[in-house]
Amino acid sequence: MQAPPNDALEPLVRKLMLHHPLGEADQRAVLNLPHRIKRMEALAHAVREGDQPVSCAVLLSGYAFRHKLTGDGSVRSWRSISRAKRSTSRTCS
Repeated sequence: MQAPPNDALEPLVRKLMLHHPLGEADQRAVLNLPHRIKRMEALAHAVREGDQPVSCAVLLSGYAFRHKLTGDGSVRSWRSISRAKRSTSRTCS
């Protein structure tokens, strides 16, 4: 896997700055976080209930939703989580 570009987390910095201004040093710190780029296929599970977290995913494009299944495998409920504009997600690890 090739090294991610230095600006790969730029969308995350912009999103954080919508809520609170970040100084230049803080912006650089976020941009320098260890991360890898991962493209998720449609309907793939990013995380399942009960999984122990090992990373933090940042969705840059597409849609994410959560759902609960009944004992017979049918969907009981679901909720949209996010909508983004490009088609790649990045995972901070």
